[in-house]
Amino acid sequence: MTITIDIADELLKEQSINPEMVKEQIALMLYEKNLLTSFQVCEMLGIAQYQFFELMRINKTSINYNQDDFEQDLGVLNAIFPK
Repeated sequence: MTITIDIADELLKEQSINPEMVKEQIALMLYEKNLLTSFQVCEMLGIAQYQFFELMRINKTSINYNQDDFEQDLGVLNAIFPK
């Protein structure tokens, strides 16, 4: 699916905005709202995972990692490295 957004050229030039910046900001917003995973954002933007983390750093975007994620990761680590 392709989505087209019309933004006046004058506005883009005044604010020094390019189409890639708009796409990145939309992807980050969808990630922050838990509508896209980091993998999906990377696919959407055609970038590697480390580039996504750098984009998040530049834009001061938080990583979506909650208590459930932590417990799941802890369970995996406990299975790999039993006590």
